[in-house]
Parts: sequence; structure tokens; C-alpha cells
Amino acid sequence: MNPQQAWNFAIDELDDSPTARAAAECQIIAYDDKPGNRTLTVLAPNKTVARIITGEKALISKLVFSLDILSLNLVVDVAEDADKSPESPASAAWEMVLEILRQEAPPASFDTWIRDTQAVELANGILTVAARNAYARDWLENRIQESGSKLASKIIGQDVTLRFVVGRESSQPENEGDPDDDARQEENDNEQPGRNELSEGLDTAYQAEVNPSRIIAIPGYALRLLQQGDLTAKEMSLWVAFRQVVWSEWKRGRGAVRNIPHQDILQFAMMSKPSYFREITGKTSVAGGLVEDVPNEWTPGPANPHLDNARRWRVHMSPRLTHQDCNAIHAVLYRAVAETSSIPEALEVTQQTLQGMAAQPPHNYLDEPKNQEIPITGWPKGVIEIVRRVTGYKGDVPEELHKAAEKLQDHIIGGYGTVIITHYFLQIAAPKLGLSHGQAWTIIALRDRCWYDHINQKPYSFAVLQNGIQELASLTGATVKSARNWLNDPAFQMFVTVEDTDGVEFPESWGWNPMVLDVRQDEPTAEERGAVLNAESDDSGKKRVTVREKMINGQGKNDKRPGKKRVTDWEKMINGQGKNDKRLNNFIKPQLSPIKPHESPHTPRQNSAQKPGVGSRAYWDWDDLMSKNSVSMPMSKKLLIANKKAKREISRLCHNFVSWMLYAYSEAGRGVNNPVSNALARLQENTFSGAGGDFERLAALTPHELKSLIDADLAVKELPNTLAANLYEFNFTNTPEDYKRELRRRLFD
Repeated sequence: MNPQQAWNFAIDELDDSPTARAAAECQIIAYDDKPGNRTLTVLAPNKTVARIITGEKALISKLVFSLDILSLNLVVDVAEDADKSPESPASAAWEMVLEILRQEAPPASFDTWIRDTQAVELANGILTVAARNAYARDWLENRIQESGSKLASKIIGQDVTLRFVVGRESSQPENEGDPDDDARQEENDNEQPGRNELSEGLDTAYQAEVNPSRIIAIPGYALRLLQQGDLTAKEMSLWVAFRQVVWSEWKRGRGAVRNIPHQDILQFAMMSKPSYFREITGKTSVAGGLVEDVPNEWTPGPANPHLDNARRWRVHMSPRLTHQDCNAIHAVLYRAVAETSSIPEALEVTQQTLQGMAAQPPHNYLDEPKNQEIPITGWPKGVIEIVRRVTGYKGDVPEELHKAAEKLQDHIIGGYGTVIITHYFLQIAAPKLGLSHGQAWTIIALRDRCWYDHINQKPYSFAVLQNGIQELASLTGATVKSARNWLNDPAFQMFVTVEDTDGVEFPESWGWNPMVLDVRQDEPTAEERGAVLNAESDDSGKKRVTVREKMINGQGKNDKRPGKKRVTDWEKMINGQGKNDKRLNNFIKPQLSPIKPHESPHTPRQNSAQKPGVGSRAYWDWDDLMSKNSVSMPMSKKLLIANKKAKREISRLCHNFVSWMLYAYSEAGRGVNNPVSNALARLQENTFSGAGGDFERLAALTPHELKSLIDADLAVKELPNTLAANLYEFNFTNTPEDYKRELRRRLFD
């Protein structure tokens, strides 16, 4: 394919967008195929067209795929006789207005709504400008009509009023009755962002930019492949991309085997061309066998380099069963046929067992630990292969048994709902924000786990992780360290934030240390992304410090304490200045008790360590410590019961709790995620044991003595020359002041 054919193909791929119409007006005047610096030069008829092509150079260069190069330098020249065009007065005036608006308007707003506009005509004091869709027209009328009219009047030298129209309004009537219209409409699943003309119904900025109706739907079961380590996040991205490319043909019954160009895959794979080829080079299958290479014999036919130069692939549209789930099914069937005496009897028992499993929720047997006790070799492709292994049957499987096996597999695959992903997230939001595959799929998994009250039909943006940060990491097979770093990444924080759970009582079924995440359900627009990621990164490779990080951490202060909640302007807007809104409480309270949902269970009391008339300044009081640290009543009850069974005094339990709190806030405990949760976890493991060493000695002080040391330290007073003061000074000298104040509040206020 020569450069002209490649350019024409790029125009076809851009469909009927303003960029496609502008590219169609350009001419190729030079092509230099020098290795490492290949350059394609095109001639634009006027500055307006040149501006549009220049703004989309990266996209057009990517679409000129048939040159088969890793990079292309696209150069745009303007024709010398551009002024001879009958639209040149209007175009010249509007071009100058655009240059001024480019400097004054926010970059995200300019790129989204203003850049692609084109001057149509200047007549009777009215400058007509074409916008790309109805919402863009309305946006321009509301935002820049007055200021743009003043600028145009100054430039032209007479009073001018801007009139914005939709591009189609000012163009010639289109051909009617095109027989391919319906086919093109059905292909919209694989369109590139911005290729389709937006309809009048998209009446908000968010809908116009994101077009949230354009989605990808995959079985929710696929996420188990990530959670159980059968697929990496990058392999999952590849499978979804391949699946989406063949979707339109597959749903028409044309199968899922076809030549697939890499350009189509890269639309949805969230990876670069080199990264894609590293994943597939030298492999006959990818994504755990969900995408298989099919040898392609060349046959003569119409020249179509877009397809002829592509590899042929077979794409499995449904995810395969995970290793662990195959193991569980094998274990259930193995036990069922263990006592049968013949193959016919084994087949009959197997069929009955499959039918019984299909009548139960899949998690009843897939997540049962005892079903993992008998390991199997390899990775069966489905239930029918497991049936053959268990029964030892070699011939054609009886029809009823085959149906039962397929029914169970469909039941399992469909038993975990459907995961919805917008095109915008995969094509724009995730790549623009620089999210890794692990981060992107963690966000997708968390969105799928957000709570929905099916009785009252109320959606909540909360995702509850009973095992905390470990469960967050397990969603995509990441390390705990990586997951913890994600929570401090401004790009990831645009989608996921840790909910403040201080003072919140959790249901016992949620475990002893759940993490509640607030997960954003919509997509961040270009303007929002620009506000977060507009800081420049220097050439030395230092980490980019964004405006949002400064807003969170203060000027030059970055809170590195893992698990410590940040308070953002967004949170202040929701919760008020320093006040905790009851949104999370209102979500959790109805689940605490089905009879009296707002009543907390009573905690049985042991003999208190506080003696009558003495007060908590002389003795540590368990109930007082639990109340100050917002520990739930069920958790307090568990520890009290365990302490009582161990025949220990409650004063010792208080002593151990305080020692663990001191450890967590000291320099030695800087890696502790959550001081209170850590102390409770340690006590659950062993109520006898405290933090040991200096921390037990400090905890042995009376509350009054320990409080005096902390108060003197905060007041920058000289500490007394005592052993306790020396121990305190040694362990807390380098502790930040805000941590010391938090420790004081948790123990005394």
C-alpha cells in the first residue's frame, strides 16, 4: 500500500468526523521513508484545515498503519493560494479569534469544544461558525458568543455577531437511502472516539464527551481469572480488546475467527504498539488460551492490506473456568462417582451431580475449601473435559450428560453477573491518566463490587473489602505494596478513595478490619483530568507533583503514612468543615440488626480497672479506650470474652492495648497501616502479649503520667530527667507533631 492509499484508509477510519472532512481536503506532497525519521508531508488548503489536522496528528499518524512503522512524523503545510478560497475572509478572521481563545481558554475546554470549529461564511454582519454537534453549538453559544463576537469585530473592523451552527446544517444535503446505513450503525461498537456524530439527545457536557451508552459488557466471572492468578491484568486487557473487535461479526452469527489488524486491538487494549507485539510475538495463543492463532493460507482476492497483512485469530467470547474452579468441580464429581462400579453407573451419577450443582449458587461448591484438597493436573478447557477425566469415558459423551455439563458451565459463567466498561474508560480515561493495567482492572472490579440495595433499589458507591488492603491487592493479583501505593496515586484517587470509618460500627459478617472504598462510577472528563494532571514533569524523571497532591498534603508536605486518611476539598464539600456526614452510617446501620437496626448489642462487663471515685487519670478504663477509638461493640465483646477465658485481669488487657498504640505511633511503627486495627489484631492473636520493651514500660505508667509527658513534648517544654521521660524521648523524638496529637486524642480526649 502506497502513502496515498494509507492516507485514504485513515480518512475512512475517521468516518464522518470533522478531522476526516479536513483530511479529505489535504493532498500528500512528499513522503520520506528514511529509517528512524519517516516523514509524511500533506498540503492543507487553508489554515483552518491545517489547524484541525495538526491537532490530531497523533491519531492520524497511528491510523496510517499500512506504512508498517513504529512512528511517523506528519508535517502539515498550507497552500500558498489559500486566500483565493471564497471562505478565506471568514476563515482568516475566525483563525485569529481561535488563536486568542487558545491562549485565554482552559486547554481542556478549548480542545474539547472550540478547536474543531470552522468558519462557514461572513455576511450581513454575521460570522457563521460550524460546530461538530448540537451540544458543542449550545456550549459555544453560552460560553464564548459574546466575547468571540467582540474579538471578531475588532479583527474585522466592523460590528460582527457570531452565529454557531451544527456542521451538517451548513453543508450540502447528503445522499438519501444509502443501503449501508444500517450496517454502519451496527458497527458502532468498534468506532473510535469522536468518529460518530453526536445526536441531539446528548444534552450535557458529560454525555457529549463520554457518550456513556457506548459500553463493553463481559461476564463478571472473568474477574475470577484475575483474582485467582490465571490471567494477568495485561492479558485480561488483550482478551477484552480481541473480544470487542470481533463482537459485531460474532453477534451476527459469523463466528469469531478472522484476520485482526493490530490497530483494531490497540483501540481497547490500553497499550502501545511495541507493548502489544511483545505480548504476541512467537506465541500461538495469548490470554490463557482465550485467543488462539489460526494458520492463515493466502488466497487471491480483492486487495485489502488492512486485513491481508493481519494475523488470523480465534477468539473465545466466554471466559474459561479458572484452575481452582476446575479443581472444585473435579472434587465434587470425583467424590460422587468414587463408589460406582461401572462406567454407565458413573455416567448416570455424574449427570445427576451436574444437574444438582446447576441448581445451586456456584459459590456453594466453588469456594468450598475442602474441594481444593484433591489437586488435578493441567487446566481443563471446560466441564465436559472434567467429566471425561472423572469417569474415564473415551467415546462420545451421551447427549443428556453433555447437555448437563454445558448447562453447569453456562450456570457458572453467568452466575457472577455482567461487568460494564465504557469505551471512554478504555480508550481515553485510563490511557490519558497513565493507569497501569493492574490499576485499571482494579477500578473495574471495584465498580462491579459496589453495593446495590435490591430491595429498595438504591445504588451505593461503596465497595467493602473484608480483608482490607490484602483483598484490594488480590483483585488483580497485585502485591500489597503496589496496592498501597495506588491509594496514594492522584490518578487512581480520581476513581477510588478510602472512606473514613472512624466511629462506624460494622456488621460482624464483614470481618474485624474491613476497608470501605468510595468508588467513582462515572468517568473523569478532559477538564477534570487536566486539573489533576496539569503539573509538569521535569526531565530528570522525578515523580510528577500534581495540583491535587498539593491540595491534599499542603505546600511541600506529603503524608507517607500508609492507611492514614487524607482530607480533600472534595471530602470537605461532602462532609462539611471537620464534620463527618452520616452517609456511610446510613448505609451500614440497617444491616447491623434485622430487628432493631439502630440498636447496638450490649457488651458484657467484667470488673472494671477503674476503681470507684478514682477516675481514668489514675487507671486505664477499657470501655473508655474503646469509645475513644470508635471500636465496635462486637469487637470489644470478643476481646473481653477471650480475656475472661484466659482468666486475665482487664487491667492487663488495657495495658497491652495502650502498648500497641504507642508502638504504632512511634518511629518503630511507621509502617503500621491503621494503629487501632493493628492493636486489635494483635490482641486477637494473643491477649497476653503487648508490644514489649519500651512500649510496655510506657504503658505501665498511669494515664496522668503518660499524658504529662505528651503534653510537655507538644508544648516544647523540657522533659523531666526520669527513666520514663528518657524512654518517651528516645521513641518519639522524630514522630511528627500531628501523629503525637492523634495519639493523645486516642488515649485521653
